[in-house]
Amino acid sequence: MTHPLDPLTPDEITAAVAAVRASGRLGDGAWFSTVTIDDARHPAVTGRRARVVAVPGPKATLVEATVDLGSGEVVGWVDHDGVRPALGFGESLTAILALRDHPDFRAALAARGIGDIERRAGDALDDD
Repeated sequence: MTHPLDPLTPDEITAAVAAVRASGRLGDGAWFSTVTIDDARHPAVTGRRARVVAVPGPKATLVEATVDLGSGEVVGWVDHDGVRPALGFGESLTAILALRDHPDFRAALAARGIGDIERRAGDALDDD
């Protein structure tokens, strides 16, 4: 038996995501930002619940869903327009790679005396 506020297990995370997907309210392109324990302290809440933050698509919108882990049922759903969660690893990597190749970014670096962006910061210190 786990405590209601123990971190979610990998199986609980998988079940929470599956429940949200099974709701049919998200398309195939949705991605999941976070899946955490729902710290609802309401007296009517007796079991463990997961809080799922999902991004349904490219627009600035996110979904907060609550899943009852005992029943596997989605018991809460809130759409938030005009917001996005923090960048995920994939988004961050895509932005970094796109930025490195952008001519204006390279020109800005060159204007500051940085011509070799392949060098690490520590390598530049070794030259002194």
